[in-house]
Amino acid sequence: MAVGLGAHCDPPKVEQRLLETFTEKFDGAPSLPFVAWVTPDFEWIHGFAGGRTVKEFEADLDLVERSPLLPASQKDADRLSELGRVARDAAEEKSWADVLKQARSAAEIRGGCPGRVMLDTAVAKARSWAAGEFYVAVERALTEDDLKPSLDALRAIKRDFKGDPEAETAARGLKAIDLYRRNARLSGEKRTAAMEKARTAYADTEWEALFAE
Repeated sequence: MAVGLGAHCDPPKVEQRLLETFTEKFDGAPSLPFVAWVTPDFEWIHGFAGGRTVKEFEADLDLVERSPLLPASQKDADRLSELGRVARDAAEEKSWADVLKQARSAAEIRGGCPGRVMLDTAVAKARSWAAGEFYVAVERALTEDDLKPSLDALRAIKRDFKGDPEAETAARGLKAIDLYRRNARLSGEKRTAAMEKARTAYADTEWEALFAE
């Protein structure tokens, strides 16, 4: 943990790195203290400026102790390696529910290790797959009649990613596609008005493009 003070007690290179870190992270901060947790090579973990209640500070410590930037204990590293291997194999089979299950099992385990990296890689693949399916669903809705593959994929995401943002996005997508298909059967001013209303409702989501006419 690094606390910004006025004392010059560190070697010049360390002082400079500390100054750069505090300048970057706390530019414009209104009050002391400036508190930062960094790795030995000054990689940022967490920090805050200003007063903190006991409860808030305990939450800060908990967040830092769970950081994957800090080394896990051997016991935790062994557990993470096990979870990471299962998640890796599940990702190869595109069994995304199993990937996310391992991630949730690791949520309370502290620290980083190769197993954590393996687990994070598998989760990234799951999220990337879901994002791709959202894109394909929009393209298929706009250009094809057969939407069953995409609707099935969205239902699977809604089920397998339950509790994650992708599940909500998939549920929203199912509603958006249904609305688009109903609006597409309209004509003239009614269609234009319906599409504009829907576009406003789905603005800044993966589904806005459905209604961009």
